[in-house]
Amino acid sequence: KTTDTDGTVLSTPDLAAAPAGAAPVAAFDARTIDAAGMRIGVSAEDLQAAITRLYGKPDRTPRGPRSDYDPRFAGEIELDLMRCIYVQGRAYYDKDGIVRQVRIQRVLPRFDYEQARAAAIARFGPAAALRGGNTPELSWGSKDPKLGPALVLRIDPYGNTLSFGYSEVRAGSLDLTLTDVAWAAATAALSAN
Repeated sequence: KTTDTDGTVLSTPDLAAAPAGAAPVAAFDARTIDAAGMRIGVSAEDLQAAITRLYGKPDRTPRGPRSDYDPRFAGEIELDLMRCIYVQGRAYYDKDGIVRQVRIQRVLPRFDYEQARAAAIARFGPAAALRGGNTPELSWGSKDPKLGPALVLRIDPYGNTLSFGYSEVRAGSLDLTLTDVAWAAATAALSAN
């Protein structure tokens, strides 16, 4: 259930899995989709050019000695999509300069969880896993133990309060992460370092 700060139930998500006997679904491949124009499996240069064209110039940072992200990543490309409040768009690339993970967060006016869930399933197919709570999560494809599922979508239709000067606005957010789990499996030994 999603509840407001006063405990009022705002929505009760339908966490039913795909019906038994449903037609088999093709294996989910995160490399065939994009997250707001960002894709995995492309060169960091191509992704940086696409982000610049779509949103503005991102920051590209090679992995440093104090980087706290997975050691299989050689660096990151980051874009603050709202400039005044931090709403991230981030991509991580490997030592060969290939983008292996993308995360994008969008802040939206309040929206209906069921509509967001139905739209995600219509776009990506039946979810492999569903988790409830105040920020329901749907995921698709196989998982890497450290990086997570090939695609994970966290839906928070009501939970953010944004402050602008003297006013506050209640807003929701969608947080989408794409991961190249085939690459992650092939490089699993490196993540132990």
